[in-house]
Amino acid sequence: MGEHAALRWKDECYYLLEFYPGKRYGFDPDNDLVKNLKRRVDRSGMIALKRKEWAIRDIAAFLRPALAVLFDFAATTFVPVPPSRMRSSPHYDDRVAQLLRLACPLDADIRELVVCREEREPVHFSEARPSAEMLLENYALGEAAADAVGGDLVGAGAAGGEMVGADAAAGPVKERIVVFDDVITGGNHFVACRQFLLTHFPGREVVGVFVARRVLG
Repeated sequence: MGEHAALRWKDECYYLLEFYPGKRYGFDPDNDLVKNLKRRVDRSGMIALKRKEWAIRDIAAFLRPALAVLFDFAATTFVPVPPSRMRSSPHYDDRVAQLLRLACPLDADIRELVVCREEREPVHFSEARPSAEMLLENYALGEAAADAVGGDLVGAGAAGGEMVGADAAAGPVKERIVVFDDVITGGNHFVACRQFLLTHFPGREVVGVFVARRVLG
């Protein structure tokens, strides 16, 4: 599908904004919003980090009514795409999960079901784009899946025993799963997360929601 080559025509995906990664600040307010959202936590001063916080707040306000129109929260489990860094890392950035929690009702079923086994360089700071297969190999179940898989946590040891999604809602994963990420580029992260989730929770409907889609040129 053009710029999002990993997607298939039958994939159900939604996005709110368009993001032009090569543009400078001032090109467009929405573009600035996404750039601020993606600021590195390890290379930003206090003012820059404040802008990141404001971007998370503002984008959540835009997402809230859109999610309410698209989804029945009582029948949907929301899963953020996992950060490439572990929680113990000073580079850890959970902006995607923060956004989701701010944009959804307090009783929404938000679970960090997917975690990374090993740290990797964030894709948007790397020249090499991992394939969906490479991403999938690095995924494991987070502790938020405990009730859904009877306590058999594939990812507990692999993820260093971190308490991932400890505040997640209990009970079975809902019939519809929303994979949520900030920017969709090629679509590999969505495809890998979908395949991983369907392997562990078969029979569900998995759709994607993104703050923005990358536009080249």
